[in-house]
Amino acid sequence: MKKFTYMKKIFIFILSVVSILTLALRSNVNAAVSAVGMIWTQAGEDSSTELIVAWHSNFNTGTLYWTLDSDTSFANATAISATGVFDNKSYEYDKVSFYEFKVTVKDLNPDTKYRYRIKCGTTYSEAKTCKTAGNSGNFSFWWIGDYHTYKIDSCTTRYTYVNTFAGILDKANKDYSLVVSSGDNVSYGGSYDNYEVMNSQIKMFSKVVFASTTGNHDYYGSHNQYPESSVNIDNRFFESVFAHPDNGIGDPIDSSYWFKYNSIMFVMLDSLAAGYSHTLAAQKEWFERIVQQNEGTFQYLIVMEHYPWMNALTGEHSGPYTSNFNQWYQLFDKYGVDLALAGDHHVYYRSKFIYDNQPVEDGSKGTMYVGCPQIGDRSRTITDRKDPEYYAIRIDDIDTEPNKLANYSGSTFFTVTPSGITGELFDTTGAVKDTYTITAKREVNWSSKKDQFINSLQQSYANGIASIDFAPSYSEYISKIKVMDSNNALIASVLPAKNKAFSIKLENLEANKVYNLKLVVEYVDGTSKTFSYACNTYAHYGSIDSFKATVNDNKLLLSWNQDLKNDVISKYRISRNGTALETINATSNSYEVAKSDTSLAASYTLEALTSSDDVVYSQTIYYNLFGDVNFDGAVNKDDVSSLFTKIQSQYQFEGNEKTILDLNADGKVDIGDAILIYEYANKEIDSMIKSKLFTVTILDKDGKIISTQKVAFGADAVLPAISDANFLYYTNNGKYITQDLIIRPVYQG
Repeated sequence: MKKFTYMKKIFIFILSVVSILTLALRSNVNAAVSAVGMIWTQAGEDSSTELIVAWHSNFNTGTLYWTLDSDTSFANATAISATGVFDNKSYEYDKVSFYEFKVTVKDLNPDTKYRYRIKCGTTYSEAKTCKTAGNSGNFSFWWIGDYHTYKIDSCTTRYTYVNTFAGILDKANKDYSLVVSSGDNVSYGGSYDNYEVMNSQIKMFSKVVFASTTGNHDYYGSHNQYPESSVNIDNRFFESVFAHPDNGIGDPIDSSYWFKYNSIMFVMLDSLAAGYSHTLAAQKEWFERIVQQNEGTFQYLIVMEHYPWMNALTGEHSGPYTSNFNQWYQLFDKYGVDLALAGDHHVYYRSKFIYDNQPVEDGSKGTMYVGCPQIGDRSRTITDRKDPEYYAIRIDDIDTEPNKLANYSGSTFFTVTPSGITGELFDTTGAVKDTYTITAKREVNWSSKKDQFINSLQQSYANGIASIDFAPSYSEYISKIKVMDSNNALIASVLPAKNKAFSIKLENLEANKVYNLKLVVEYVDGTSKTFSYACNTYAHYGSIDSFKATVNDNKLLLSWNQDLKNDVISKYRISRNGTALETINATSNSYEVAKSDTSLAASYTLEALTSSDDVVYSQTIYYNLFGDVNFDGAVNKDDVSSLFTKIQSQYQFEGNEKTILDLNADGKVDIGDAILIYEYANKEIDSMIKSKLFTVTILDKDGKIISTQKVAFGADAVLPAISDANFLYYTNNGKYITQDLIIRPVYQG
């Protein structure tokens, strides 16, 4: 009996130690939170190469196992260790605390399906799947909103109908990897169990990338704390549950962010935070900045917030309850927003295209504003039909039964192609209640780079090996590059890693020669193009940079900077529009052209030649003083009258002339551009054009990226100093940047 008592004490002691250790590991986290739960796959800033995984745990550390979807056993998974951030404040009233994990998975391949699972403690989550965005311009996504998930035993129609819509899309063979929400995902943001129901009961969240704006219900405090009324708190609940790119305005009360998915740039506004005047102003400034910085990298621009752009209940498109439209439409006009999505009113509406606060019947310009119906049991009734000329359709225009969709619910499926975006509104019976198309007003984002990429190449030669380096910003558009000699024999080929710098090495080359090669470039859209490329094996001659064209009096001056280290370069050849003008001495750094012999549309090429007439440097430029209509080297009111004269005579602007005069980037030269010139000449604005930033990627000697810089047109990149005695030179000196570049150091030995 004593022996049993002694063993019993030992057993109780061991149990106590285990309990203490368990409590220490969990740091007093509320037991209601599981070891691994609340898992979301969310959009990364560039969702073709990065995604974010968020989860909660009652352990403070965890491991994310990430692999290709085909690796169902996770045999080849990458293990990513993570440490959670303790949160005992967001759901303090309901006494729920947890460790919050947000992991950005980078360097992914576009248009690729992955799977992952998470381990915390000894517990593994179920496997989740997701797919990165492609670059082809062809894809689909699903838009939901106002589905207000609630406690498991209440209002089950809400999450049930979301699942119903998912089934309808599956039955219709509607393929999608991205789901966006205009907010009000839950009934009470401060009630943790509402999110638990959303996460566990809506099945498609385990296989899609999800991105949402904040809604007023997402701001509401706990239903347990405010059982009789809804009280807005702030965005703490939204931020604790979801993850999104950290690229918003930088204000902790604001949850705005942006991301790119295939050919669309999505801008997600926090219309709750915008109720504060300082965050609204900050959101506007931020919106302009991010769209300018990303110009040329997307085909469509979609803006989403929760509060409605227009009053769906009364029809008013402008008024006290439609301040969101009033606050934003001028910026949307300026930057060419294609589609503005919102929720809140639980009534479906779709505007005509609206530009300058007026409907545009042919859809040639302007923004379409759409409000989503709710999903569940909270539909509303239209009360008036004001401003009918602004609407293409409203809820009771779609159904014979007044003021409702079938079962009061609806959601929209979007199909995106390089030619347009088509929206289809479904009800819960699977009937399509509205269909519309937004015709593309921009090029697909990669097409303009097909020709530009060849100018971004950098080459170097040392010890019999030539290296041709390619800028990572072009790699996402290219599937393969083949190098052919002058007899069309294959020398080398490369499959670029997406969004990474890459090089082609050519070995056993003779020194002091120029090899005339062909680069056959295969693009992701299935097209290909062949470029002529001269690879030279001369010693590094130094640097030539800042080649530009300026006008003074009756002369066009071509000028450049040079720092020549040897006599490899013996002369320069100047050409206009591909025709040689003159060969000049290598000591020269300028050349004049009579203005009467040229035009705004002309191109100018500077070539550096060896004594054998081999070309070792070449750059082509255009005159680029934006707004200089009369080609006199200045922008003033004379240019306004000159442009009016050309417009009235129906003059056809082409090539570079169109480039430097289409100041508002709407694809044509018209009165809008003349107004910008007038405002600039009158000192009402500081700039006529949207600032263009180029990406300069700096590599180390092993080809790893050590710096990525955004550099304005004509500005300099900052190159790190290198103290290694074997360092020879950089492949580019970083001066006067006019395109995306990759710059690499070259070493001897």
